[in-house]
Amino acid sequence: MLEGRQALDMALDLARAPTLVLAMRAQPLPPDVLVLIRIAAGCQETCRAAVSATGRTPSVITEACIFYLQKILFAPEADSHRVLGVRPGTPRKTMRDHMRWLLRWLHPDRNGADWESVFATRVLKAWRDVGAEGRQGPPVQEPTAQTGPIPSTTHRWIELPLREESGVSHRRPRLAAIIMAAGVIAGIIVFLSIFPHNQRSISSLITGADKVAAE
Repeated sequence: MLEGRQALDMALDLARAPTLVLAMRAQPLPPDVLVLIRIAAGCQETCRAAVSATGRTPSVITEACIFYLQKILFAPEADSHRVLGVRPGTPRKTMRDHMRWLLRWLHPDRNGADWESVFATRVLKAWRDVGAEGRQGPPVQEPTAQTGPIPSTTHRWIELPLREESGVSHRRPRLAAIIMAAGVIAGIIVFLSIFPHNQRSISSLITGADKVAAE
């Protein structure tokens, strides 16, 4: 039983109307191209299933498959995926199966044609290219530039001591002034106890001490 008939029907259509080659090259590959590759490689089981499904002779089916592979997979502009008969994103195991069946078809022991040797070289190159991609991990995402505000790197434990030290530096002059005023007042009190008759001079001294304390 065939895995699918889409590729086989396209190959038979191309064999009947070779002018369709450009249109088919522009289309994505059908998912069951491996059916054509197996028939071209001489797989009797697949060929019998194709004969049963289409009613065509084995020679007609084989020639149609080979013609499709030559014109579509090995077109001059075909990339590595198309040469292997796969679509991008195909699992590596499936690509390996395609590569093995293609090389079995193109093996020089079959008939030694020059074009088969050229196509075999393209298959090996395509496998090196696409097979290497299958071993790679997911692409690494490049870091994007930060568009928001840049976070502050200032540490709280540095700011607070500086602020406290700054406050202390402003309080020291006032504390010195209060101590000085207290000393002046104490001196005035002592002076009054000794010379109580000089009230006007003493009052002016008290006013001056208050001004110093208020600065």
